[in-house]
Amino acid sequence: MIRHVVFFSFAANHDPAVLEEWRDLLDGLLGKIPGLVRLSHGPDVMRSERAWDYALVADFRTLDDVRAYATHPAHLPLFPLSGAISEQIASVDFEIDDELRKYPGAVKSEDGFSMPRVRAVTPTVAEELRDLKARYFHYVDLKQWDELRGLFVDDCVFEGLWAAAPDPDTFVENLMRNMTEEVVSVHHGFMPQFRRIDDFSARGRWAMTDYLTWPRGSRGYMGITVPEQRGMRGYGYYEELYRLTESGWRIAFMRLSRIRMDPIVGDAPAIDYPVVPAVPGWLD
Repeated sequence: MIRHVVFFSFAANHDPAVLEEWRDLLDGLLGKIPGLVRLSHGPDVMRSERAWDYALVADFRTLDDVRAYATHPAHLPLFPLSGAISEQIASVDFEIDDELRKYPGAVKSEDGFSMPRVRAVTPTVAEELRDLKARYFHYVDLKQWDELRGLFVDDCVFEGLWAAAPDPDTFVENLMRNMTEEVVSVHHGFMPQFRRIDDFSARGRWAMTDYLTWPRGSRGYMGITVPEQRGMRGYGYYEELYRLTESGWRIAFMRLSRIRMDPIVGDAPAIDYPVVPAVPGWLD
């Protein structure tokens, strides 16, 4: 992770209206710049002889993200305003611990890393996160793989699932290879709990159950084959990290912790129900 720090010494005759516009633009950067995790800025309060008038601190996931930020359309309007209000500008970029990237909001101390007290998310954010997870279940069950891929940030990591993977592309490819048309799945999530880490990241936990069926004896699950198996019922919890991006909230980490799995064996009932299929784009 890279910390980008910029110092500003304002011109004596700078226009306060331009300064206010400049600050408003800074406030609007988060959520628009890919890879920008945190941003804070403000005037100096010590008023010492060596102090600068103003400082900006921005944390980026990679050095390439810092380079992309320099020419991003949301950043470019700041350049003429910075020049108009400033007599001198200086900057420095340096690496900070990767642990802060893996665990957003982690604080380093002499004893290592600790997590700060986390806070409840707002009702609006909670509803957006519930919608995000509902889309995840919906896209998996209806096998909408392109839409599913769009729910994850590019550096999302998946643990504990049979489709566990180091990145979203591999995760979706694993699903596509195993969740063929002959596999019918039903996923439900409930009792979500959310905690805010900062304004742009949150944690969540979901109780879950899933029901999968496939042609009898055609496959097992997690490398275990049960004679005559034609499916499984599973129960457990999803533990997740969420990150706010230009496109809204996205899943940044996903772990599935199983607490029970029951194989379904024997012949399926020979009942021809008049099933009405779901409409994939109903909410589009």
